[in-house]
Amino acid sequence: MTNAQFTDGGDYTVVVSHIGWFSHECTSTLTVHSMPIITQPPQSQLVKVATDAAFSVTAIGSSPFSYQWRFNQSEIMSATASAYTRSNGTMYGCGQL
Repeated sequence: MTNAQFTDGGDYTVVVSHIGWFSHECTSTLTVHSMPIITQPPQSQLVKVATDAAFSVTAIGSSPFSYQWRFNQSEIMSATASAYTRSNGTMYGCGQL
């Protein structure tokens, strides 16, 4: 097989037989790992001060996935799930949460 794809994963069976003899069967499993691909990115939002902003992401590929949300390139501690809620947004500088 060339260029295995994620959908090629599964069980492959071969049966070897000969006329007048018994047959023998053997099964092997192919697992194709793929890098995560974001299928639904987090959406930009505009919220009022002191309200929540909820973000989520959906990805496909080989699991399990790990997540790390960031704010202005800095990791947000404990924000390691596919969804993150910024509670009680506060204005900073130019009105960014």
